[in-house]
Amino acid sequence: MKLLVTGGCGYIGSVATRYFCDKGHTCVVFDNLERGHRQALDPRAQLIVGDLRESSDILLAMRQDAWALDSYGDGGLSCWPWGQPGQLIRRR
Repeated sequence: MKLLVTGGCGYIGSVATRYFCDKGHTCVVFDNLERGHRQALDPRAQLIVGDLRESSDILLAMRQDAWALDSYGDGGLSCWPWGQPGQLIRRR
């Protein structure tokens, strides 16, 4: 199966990408490399450098004909304090 993995150059996303490749899946990684690292990318995966906040980047990634999406690219939102919703709006 062809998978689109957002955040696939980050800590968790890179491990997930490696796992999927080990299981025989084809992975396309979509990452802006803001927090991820190109060196963490599994060599069997294809990298698209793009930003989830940019619709043109998302459209480019969607043209890869992936059958499934696995997302680890939250831009660190899980770490943002809930009392600051303005931060979320600016990031997205």
